[in-house]
Amino acid sequence: MPKLSTSYSLRRDEVVGPGLIRVLKTMAENARNLSGRPVSQLPDSIHDLRTLIKRLRAILWFDRPVLGKVRYKQSNGVLCKAAARLSQARDLVAVQLALTKAAMPETNEEHLRSLVRVSQAFARKEAERKKSDEASLSPLKKAVGDVVPVIEQTIRVAKDRKVPSPRQRIKKAFRVARKARKKALRENQLPLVHEWRKKSKRLFYLLQLTKNLPGTGMAGCLEKVDKLQETLGEFQDGVVAENHLRRHPPDVDATDLDRTIRLLKKKRKLLLNSTLSHSLPTFPL
Repeated sequence: MPKLSTSYSLRRDEVVGPGLIRVLKTMAENARNLSGRPVSQLPDSIHDLRTLIKRLRAILWFDRPVLGKVRYKQSNGVLCKAAARLSQARDLVAVQLALTKAAMPETNEEHLRSLVRVSQAFARKEAERKKSDEASLSPLKKAVGDVVPVIEQTIRVAKDRKVPSPRQRIKKAFRVARKARKKALRENQLPLVHEWRKKSKRLFYLLQLTKNLPGTGMAGCLEKVDKLQETLGEFQDGVVAENHLRRHPPDVDATDLDRTIRLLKKKRKLLLNSTLSHSLPTFPL
């Protein structure tokens, strides 16, 4: 099985335009390789493709002044559709992760036992579903079929036009992420926290893309932004887990389910509070 390349950063010694094309070509090659993986690696393949789509959406946003509003909107829409094909499988992974991390040191024994019973019931249900994983290869291959043409089109446009200033695009990404943070914390609504998370993740991918370039001044921010988007990702996993357990309750007592959902909510509150210490660094003027 071909190993995926992770060369998603521009090199210090390369011109931005050709460097961006190199990164996009690497993405296209990796996407094609993912569709050839065996069914036994399906969870990893779905995760890798979803991550690739998010990186690609960040690059599209970076290149939006070159692509133009219409082409950007069309390409971004195709990528959203591709990600949606994989959402069901990814949501099940999110539920499992959230249940694993829901317990806290102060959780009492009764609630812990309820959490264990819900986790075990969910795992049994998942074991049955995985018997039909072969059918899940179809959404993966269709998603790859959506993604590769978008990459190829973006390469064609990038070859003919001047790329935007990395410093200015990163500066705007910081501004957008900071605005989303302020709104999410002020209004405390789940969709707004999710938007904050998406803006922070886009910023993280763009910082990874440009970290080696001289003059951006943001190489030292990667760790802080990464920690923030990881915390917000764990928060979103808890939201997905609660929604899934309510819509598709496992075969457990209602009390166990209620206790588990309360634990998920408590954990989300702690995670959101912890983001107050993960404020975005100030962009250097």
